[in-house]
Order: sequence, then C-alpha cells, then structure tokens
Amino acid sequence: MSSPSLAAAANRSSRSRKRADDARRGTCQEPEIGLPARPMLSLSAAILAAAVLLGAILATLHLRADGASRLPSWFLGPAGAMHGLLGAAGLAVLVLALQGPVRGAATGTASFGTIAAILLATAFAAGLGIALAHLRRARPPGALIGLHALLAISGVVILAAYILLN
Repeated sequence: MSSPSLAAAANRSSRSRKRADDARRGTCQEPEIGLPARPMLSLSAAILAAAVLLGAILATLHLRADGASRLPSWFLGPAGAMHGLLGAAGLAVLVLALQGPVRGAATGTASFGTIAAILLATAFAAGLGIALAHLRRARPPGALIGLHALLAISGVVILAAYILLN
C-alpha cells in the first residue's frame, strides 16, 4: 500500500469513529439531501406571504356589503384559485423543508415548524370549504372565512418565528 492510500484509510477510519462518537452523544447530524432547509423555509414563507396578501384582499372584498357584487366574476374566481394555489404550494414547500434533522432545539423552537404546518394544513382544509361554498353558488359563512384567516395567519407567524429564531 502506498502512503496516500494509507492516509485515505486513516481519514475514513477517523470519520467513522467521529460518527460513532456523535451517535453515542446524540449529536449526530445527517447530511442534508436536496436543498438546504433555510432557503426552503424562506421560500415557503415568501409564497405564504403572497397568499396572505391576496387573501386579505379577498376577505376585504367579501366583508364589504356591496364590494363583491361590483367586482366581475372573472376577477374573483381566478384570484381565489391563485390564493389557494399559493397556499398549497407554500404548505408543500414547508413540509419538504421540515424533512431531515431537527432544527431549533437550541432555541426551544424545534416544534414550531411542525405546528406551523399543522395550522396551515387546517387552514387549507377550511379554504376548501370556502371554495366548495363558492362552487355551490352560495356565500361562504363569515365564521368559516374568519377561522381560515385565523389559522393561516397563526401558521405564518409561527413559521416566521421558526425561521427568525434559528
């Protein structure tokens, strides 16, 4: 064996010992696969922020007594669909970003990502109820819209805390 191959074997042995020591101490960090979590979390937050802004416009139009009747349906339908698609895309990117090792244990925010995903998934379910009411040509109940907004905004705020505190 030549000296470079001996050095490579010693390096591999050193790395495997370090991994075993880390595993015993509970500090083992798996290598990340795909995109790093931080940019994906930021992408999720940006997509969800766009959904929040569009949702705020739609909610304002709904709450105005005569606002929805003055707007053409060619605007409200696609705007609602875009709001739903942005929310679903943001949720999907968040779920993908939460795969892998736990982040935030040092700051006490390890569960914030999961909590945000659960709140946003529940908001998505409420949004489907709103879409179903629109498909039935009925005005969705204000309480359902309020619940949808409460869940979605809570999820986005907790996601922001998760990103900023890590």
